[in-house]
Amino acid sequence: MKTLMQRFIVLLCLLLSVPSARADEALRLRQRTSINQIGPRLLASHLRHNGMANSMVSGPSLFYALSVLALGADGASRNLLRSQLLSDPRAETSVADIAGPLAKQFSTAVTSGETGGSFRLSQGLWSTNGANNSQPFLLKQEFVLAAQTHYGASHRVIDFEAAGAAQAINSWAEQKTKGLIPSVIDDPTLAKLRWVILNTALFEGGWGTAMQRVAPGGAYRFVTLDGRHQAARSIRSARYSAQIVDLEDGSVAFQLPFAGGEYAFLVHVPAAGQKHIDRWLLEAAIPALPETTQRMFSSNGARQPLIVQLPSFSFSDGVSMVAGSPIAADLGLAPLFDRTVNLNRLSEQPSQVGLVRHHSRIELNENGVRAAAATLIGGISRTSIGPVSPTRLIVVNRPFVFAIVARASQTVLFNGVLVVPPPVPADLSTPLPRQRQVCRSQARS
Repeated sequence: MKTLMQRFIVLLCLLLSVPSARADEALRLRQRTSINQIGPRLLASHLRHNGMANSMVSGPSLFYALSVLALGADGASRNLLRSQLLSDPRAETSVADIAGPLAKQFSTAVTSGETGGSFRLSQGLWSTNGANNSQPFLLKQEFVLAAQTHYGASHRVIDFEAAGAAQAINSWAEQKTKGLIPSVIDDPTLAKLRWVILNTALFEGGWGTAMQRVAPGGAYRFVTLDGRHQAARSIRSARYSAQIVDLEDGSVAFQLPFAGGEYAFLVHVPAAGQKHIDRWLLEAAIPALPETTQRMFSSNGARQPLIVQLPSFSFSDGVSMVAGSPIAADLGLAPLFDRTVNLNRLSEQPSQVGLVRHHSRIELNENGVRAAAATLIGGISRTSIGPVSPTRLIVVNRPFVFAIVARASQTVLFNGVLVVPPPVPADLSTPLPRQRQVCRSQARS
C-alpha cells in the first residue's frame, strides 16, 4: 500500500510539473525576443504622428511578418532585423529558431463555439507572375521552403496587375480573421508591388468571470481626454479574485481572466489625480507595458477580490509605413525601404520594401473579446544599371533538341527534338527568298 501511495504521489508531481515546465520554456523563449517591446513602440509612434485616438496594434503580427522577411535578408539588412527582433542579436541562433517555437507556446487553435481563450497566427506569401507586363517576380525556393517550415506560410502566384487581384489577398485575410479584417490592400496599390508577406493574428475569448451589460445612465460616466464626462455602454463583473499592481505614480493595473485561464485581459488605469492623461499614456503607461506585464504575471502577491466596470467598445485601426515614414524611423525599420537593402535570400531579382501596413480591430462586450490584426509587407522592384552588352540574334532554322528543366534541382522533366515544323497552309503562304539552311548567330550593337 505504501508503494502504491508513493507511486501516486510521484505521478501527481510529474503531472503538476508539466504546465510549469511549459510556462518556463515559453518565458525563456519570449525573453530572447523583442516581441513585447515592438507593439508598444509601434503604438506610441502611431499616436504621436497620427494623433491621439482609439488605436490598437498587434506586436506578434508585426513581429512575425518581419521574421518571415528576415529569412530573405542578408548582410547588414539581416543584422538590422535581428537587432529589432531579438533581445540579444549577437546570439548564435537565427530568428526563426526562436520565433518558430515561441509561436507554438502562445498559440492555440481558434475554434468556433468554444468560450475558452484562443489565439492563432497565419502567414501567407504572394508573388506576381507578370502576366500583364511580362515581368514576373520569382521568390527563391529556399526562401519559400524556409517560410513554410518555420512559420507554416503558404505561397501563391497571381498577376498583381489583373483586375480584382487584390481580392485574392483580401479574401485570405478575411477568412483567417473570421471577418474582422476584410481588406488589407487595393488593386492600384497591389499593382505597384512585386511580392507580399502577410501575417494575421486572431484572438477569441469568453470571460472567465461572469460579466453583465450595464445600460448607459446612472452613475457611470467615461471621462474623456479633455475632461468631459460622457455616458457610455459598459459591462460589470461579478465578484472575482485577482492580483492587482499598484504602481509608483498612483496608477493601477489589474487583470480580467478569460475562460480556460491561458489568457487574460490586462487593464492599466491612471491615478485619480493625473491631469495630463495623454502625456501619461505616451510617456509612461505605453512604454512601461512590458514591465507592467511582468509585474502582473510574475507576482506572488495575494489575490484580492474585485468587481470591475469598464466600457464595452469596438473599433478598427490602421497604420502605414512607406519610404520616409517617421514611424518606420522610430521603429528602426527605415533602411528596409532603401534601395541598399539586401534581400538576396528572398529572390535573385533586386527588390526593396515599398510598404508596411498594419490593420487591427477589437470587439469587447459582456460575452468576451474578439481581436484581430493583419500586417502586410509589400516589395517593389529595384532596377540596376549595368554594362550594355551586344544583342545576339539567333535564328534557329535547322532541327534542334529541346528540354523542360526544373532549375533548382536541374531535373529534366521533358526533352525532345524538332526536326520539321508543321507545314504552313497554302492560303497563308507567301513567296520567300531562298534561305541557306544554317543556324546562324549574329551580333548587334
